[in-house]
Amino acid sequence: MNHIMLDFESMSTEHNAALIQLGAVEFDPVAGELGREISINIDLTSSVDAGLHVSPSTILWWLGQSNEAQKTITDVKGTSLAQALLEFKMFYQNACANASHDKGSHIWANGPRADLNWLSSACIAVNMKPFWHYSCDKCVRTIVELGRAIGIDPKNENQFDGVEHCALDDAKFQARYCMEIWEKLTRI
Repeated sequence: MNHIMLDFESMSTEHNAALIQLGAVEFDPVAGELGREISINIDLTSSVDAGLHVSPSTILWWLGQSNEAQKTITDVKGTSLAQALLEFKMFYQNACANASHDKGSHIWANGPRADLNWLSSACIAVNMKPFWHYSCDKCVRTIVELGRAIGIDPKNENQFDGVEHCALDDAKFQARYCMEIWEKLTRI
C-alpha cells in the first residue's frame, strides 16, 4: 500500500510537542482498504528528556478526556521516544518496499503544523535523520476541505469506531474518511 495515515497523541500543540502515543495504518484509497497497523505508547519522560515541549493547557485538556482515552496512554508502559521512532521508521520502510511513488509511501496526517511537524521535531530531538521525502507529506485537513467543497463531510457525518484520542483509532478513522472523499473526488 502506498499510503500511511499517522496520528500522534501529545502533551503540547507546539511544533516540538512531547509525544506520548503513535498510531499509524497503511491504506489504499483506490481499493478503500486498510492494511498493516502500528500502535506505540511513548514514555513521556523520554520525550521531555529529548527536549520536547509539555504544555500545562494540554495536560488539563487530557484530564477532561474520557477515561478510555486516558487509559490508552496510561495503562501500557511506554517505550523510549528513540525506539518508537525506530519502530515507525521500520514500519514506513516496509511500506516503501511496495510503493509505486519513487520517493516512498505517502504519509498523511492532520495539517502541516501538527503530526508531521511533530515527527520531524522528534526525529531531530533524538538525532535521527527524517526518513521520508518531504514530497510524501499529505494533509488530511486539505482533503476534508475538498470533500466539503463537493458537498460531503464524512469526518463529521461518519460514526467514530474505537476510542477517540487513541492514536491508532484516530488514524484508522482518518484513513476511512479520506478514502471516502478520495473515492468521490475521483468520480468527478
